[in-house]
Amino acid sequence: MFQLDGEKPYEYFIIKDEWGNKHKVVARFTFAKDTARMPKGGIVAGNLPHGKHAQTNLGVSLLRGGRELNMDQNLIQTYNPLERWWGAEIEFPPALDEFFGINNNKQDATNFTAMTKHFIRVQDDERVSGDESENTGSDGEEDMSRIVSTMLRRIRSMRRGIKKQEEGRKSIKDERHDKDGSPQPTVFTSKIENRRAEGHTGTTDQQMIEQTKEERIENVKQKIKDYVPPSELDQKALSIVEDKENVRFQKGELSGFFLFDINFSGGVEIITINTNHNAYKNLLSLVEDLPNEMTIEEAVVRLTNAKKGLRLLLSSWARMEDEKAHNDKKRKELGDTRYDWCKMMDEFLDI
Repeated sequence: MFQLDGEKPYEYFIIKDEWGNKHKVVARFTFAKDTARMPKGGIVAGNLPHGKHAQTNLGVSLLRGGRELNMDQNLIQTYNPLERWWGAEIEFPPALDEFFGINNNKQDATNFTAMTKHFIRVQDDERVSGDESENTGSDGEEDMSRIVSTMLRRIRSMRRGIKKQEEGRKSIKDERHDKDGSPQPTVFTSKIENRRAEGHTGTTDQQMIEQTKEERIENVKQKIKDYVPPSELDQKALSIVEDKENVRFQKGELSGFFLFDINFSGGVEIITINTNHNAYKNLLSLVEDLPNEMTIEEAVVRLTNAKKGLRLLLSSWARMEDEKAHNDKKRKELGDTRYDWCKMMDEFLDI
């Protein structure tokens, strides 16, 4: 069901034990074959027996001399249903028990787990990007940091590849088309057209006038190329322009604290949602990444968590204004921004 990842499925590390002897540590990366992720009989792969089995084996496998220890699950995204489709394992000899922090019952690698927890904490607190390794002090800690940094980088790469495959499986003619194949206006397009009719114009409106169709297609391609399979890119960009999409949503890992990024390109407002942001993990994903089959109890949990997440989102804005209350100019700017956005929000949510 799984295949090796790319041209470099293995990463090798030379680590010294407590006596200075060198040993090889091998990291191996795999992802599910495309055929394993195809639906069968109208059932999505995640709900098929092999998909359900994969869901029970999430995390990084740790092999000590060929024997599997407890999996480390700190690097997985528990909210992401696509996590089941990649695999990562680390194999090391018993001579490196001290380095990996093998406990008395030989089931857990405590030093590896502590480092993966550290990386996730740094990622959440600082939104670091690139090489997240840092000088943590001892040679052992630096080596462990190097291993975990490599694991995280490779896992992120596999996530991006799996996400592109998933998007490539979706029809170009999705909910934007009627049964006869003709494009139908989305709710986003109708809202923007109403604004135009009232005399409100923006950058994308000007682009639609000034740019040729070919220029618009090329500009759109440049902004979506990292989020669409290469084989689908040309057709996707053409479809966006010909169907007169005014808004395009896509999801990706962004650095920093922005919940979303906005680009105005080819007459389209392209909104990229940051899957690294806690507002996505604990709010948006609850209503976006819905499984095909869900019990009433699971639905209630999702709605309850979404309600909590929404109130935390609003309270974070209130707190931001509260902490700027001593600065009258800044507080007024924030209040004006809140008013303008809420006014637009009221109009767009009138559905």
